[in-house]
Amino acid sequence: MNKTMLAILVTTILAPFALATHTPQGGCDSEDAPALGIIQVGEGDDAYYIDDRNLAIGNGLWVYEETNGIWVAGDTAHSIQRGGASPYVPDDSEICVDDPLVIPDTFFW
Repeated sequence: MNKTMLAILVTTILAPFALATHTPQGGCDSEDAPALGIIQVGEGDDAYYIDDRNLAIGNGLWVYEETNGIWVAGDTAHSIQRGGASPYVPDDSEICVDDPLVIPDTFFW
């Protein structure tokens, strides 16, 4: 009985941390304001992503280049990995992180 209770307790404590690594964190959405979402231009290694999180009045427009090799045909939401900082715009860091255990695609701005 004690081993079962201990296993349940450990699972209950660790489960949120396991789920959090695969759940986007930060300002990843438009916060219920109108937005286009993620638009993919091109395919495979030539893909670029325009992530509209409410450009007009809110969370902005974020642009990425496919560089980490994780591309899923027909599934834009799983092809882009957001996070990191822009190598092109100094001091411009992404506010959203999809999975901190995966190298993100190249963030432009």
